[in-house]
Amino acid sequence: MAHVDYVLFEAALGYALFSVVHQADAVGAKLKEVQAAINELPKFSKMVNLVNFTPFSGHIEALENVNLISEGIVSDQLKSVLELNLPQTSGKKSKITLGVAERNLGSAIKAQFPGLSIETIETSAVVAELIRGIRLHAEKLLKGLQTGDLSKASLGLAHAYSRAKVKFNVTRNDNHIIQAIATVDFQDKGVNSFFMRLREWYGSHFPELQRFTAPDYDMIQQLSQLVVKQADNRRSTSTYLDEKLDQVAPNLKALLGSSVAARLISHAGSLTSLAKLPSSTLQILGAEKALFRALKTKGNTPKFGLLYHAGAIAKASKQNKGRMSRCVANKASMCSRIDVFSGEPDDRFGQAFKAQVDERLEFYATGKRPSKNTDVIKSVMESLGDAGEKFDEDMIDAPDAAASKKEKKDKKEKKDKKDKKDKKEKKRKHDDEDVAMTNADDGEKKKKKKKSKGAKDE
Repeated sequence: MAHVDYVLFEAALGYALFSVVHQADAVGAKLKEVQAAINELPKFSKMVNLVNFTPFSGHIEALENVNLISEGIVSDQLKSVLELNLPQTSGKKSKITLGVAERNLGSAIKAQFPGLSIETIETSAVVAELIRGIRLHAEKLLKGLQTGDLSKASLGLAHAYSRAKVKFNVTRNDNHIIQAIATVDFQDKGVNSFFMRLREWYGSHFPELQRFTAPDYDMIQQLSQLVVKQADNRRSTSTYLDEKLDQVAPNLKALLGSSVAARLISHAGSLTSLAKLPSSTLQILGAEKALFRALKTKGNTPKFGLLYHAGAIAKASKQNKGRMSRCVANKASMCSRIDVFSGEPDDRFGQAFKAQVDERLEFYATGKRPSKNTDVIKSVMESLGDAGEKFDEDMIDAPDAAASKKEKKDKKEKKDKKDKKDKKEKKRKHDDEDVAMTNADDGEKKKKKKKSKGAKDE
């Protein structure tokens, strides 16, 4: 096993680089004496020396660097630390071995510094023990730290990192909606199973109630109480789900109902992910297997997924279900985006879109034309009053889709013209070279011809 020359320690306060003065081999690292020496600061301080400690400027920079480390990306700060403090080597004659904790980070460092040899806690027991010792005595080894500084910083950074990972937001905690709808499904299965068991047990003895013995009555009564209690718990979870949807996605709930809205959010992963989906994808969300099966067999693709359980689609006739599914998906897409990007969303847009969907149903039945999206949105904006004006001001800076398309088209045309010009230039140069070579060959042939003619004359 290669000797470890340096160890990188990613602390909550910054990056620390240690040089390894003395290390045990892979077998010796497992000995109790060696592990005991690592636990003692006087002995461990003789094994490593602090080369450099670069602290973060604040908690924001610390969180950015931790996120990059978790994704296996070398930040600019870490790159500068390694460039300034590690010896420069090409790796051909001699390699410097650097020990790191994260495997993905080690691969990224290796790509940035080909001359380094990387060892991680997974590939080297020595690196694992050295990093354990550094983490244990970090507050003493790192200069300028007091007792408790590192633990407080680690706790605060851990909370910030965890909130970022679970996408925690006190106003839009859609993760709780996902957990609540999963719990409701689980409780539904439990209540149905117990109810069927109770019905089967009770029904087998119902004609002859006089044959019941006392233990039978007791067991059936206990099971009945359990079923009732589970049904009450399911009702409580459903009420909690309704309250959360009123806070997080009121428009989507008003349009589709609690169950369908929560299932769409759960299937998409979050309300933000759902808002990013086009209405055509939202329409068949939940019917992915049927879609790929249809594509494989070249059959008819599905027209709806989870939206099939929406009230408007259930009311539509069989031949109009596909058209209603497109209409509902369009409104659901707009509702999800309004819920995500509104500061304080309410259900006015959802109620207006639901009325528009009902008008669409009436159009299929009687032929009466429904309202247009622009008219519906305008009426809601007028009802909002000052809030609607504020909403308009927030949308002023939004890029114009037509202008953006035109700009992209102009850039593409310029690029195509440039490519055509370059191709013509290359072709012209190539033709000139061919002409020059042809002329040179003709000249040589004429010279040879003259020489041969002169030789014959002589």
